[in-house]
Amino acid sequence: MWQRYENVDGWTDVPNKSNGEIKNSTNDNYDAPSAVMRSASIPVNDSRMDLSWSSDSSMNVGVDPKFFLVLYFAELEAVQELRQFDVSVDNNPLASAFSPKFLLPTVLSGIVQGSNEHSISLVATSNSALQPLISAMEIYMLRPVNESTTDSLDGICYSSGYF
Repeated sequence: MWQRYENVDGWTDVPNKSNGEIKNSTNDNYDAPSAVMRSASIPVNDSRMDLSWSSDSSMNVGVDPKFFLVLYFAELEAVQELRQFDVSVDNNPLASAFSPKFLLPTVLSGIVQGSNEHSISLVATSNSALQPLISAMEIYMLRPVNESTTDSLDGICYSSGYF
C-alpha cells in the first residue's frame, strides 16, 4: 500500500499536466505503480529538499540496523529548462547531476546503516533552472535470516530464456 505525504511544509505538488502514463522500462525491477509515479513534489521557493527518518523503539532494530532505501523520480512535465540535482544520503553522495526523465521512472537505491536519524538531501546544481523533485520513496529495514538455508538442490535452474 502506498501512502501519500500530505501537507509537508515547504513542498508543493507538481501537476501532471501531460496526463501521460508513466511507463516502467523493461529492466525496472521495482515496478512502481503508474498512479504513484504520476505525482511528485518540489520545494517551494528553494533549491533543495531535505527528508529525514529514524527508527523508533517499537521497531526493535537492534544495535546497528541496516535499511534499504529506494527513491523514485519521474519528470511529469515536458520542461524546456534543465532540472538537475545531487542526491545524498547522510551526507554521502548517491547521485550527482541527476536529471529525471520525462514520464519514465528512475530509481536510486542504497543501504543505510545505524540507529540514529538519517537524512536525504536533494540539492539543485548550479546549472539547474528548476527545483529538485521526488515522486516516491520506500524504506525497508533489513533483518538477518537466522534460519538454516535451503538444500543446494532446491533451486537448480534447468533452463532459462525469455519471450
